[in-house]
Amino acid sequence: MTKTKAAPKTKTAAKPKAKAAAKATKAKAPKAAAAPKGNRHEKREKALALRKAGKKYSEIRDAVGFANSGAACNAVKRAQAAEDAK
Repeated sequence: MTKTKAAPKTKTAAKPKAKAAAKATKAKAPKAAAAPKGNRHEKREKALALRKAGKKYSEIRDAVGFANSGAACNAVKRAQAAEDAK
């Protein structure tokens, strides 16, 4: 039994992807104006007050304007830490 070698594979030039071309020409929508950063302490205090009133993080998220419930939770924790440091 004799062994034969397989033909070597040759690399072909990469073809440009259609998605990349379409993505480059797509116009981006303008981003919404973000709240001023100086407002974060007020948002944290409001979030802490709502949490002490028994609200859920999802309710705090909607009332104060956080991006998600995790951000509301983090804000409450930071406000509690600031309150404890006083």
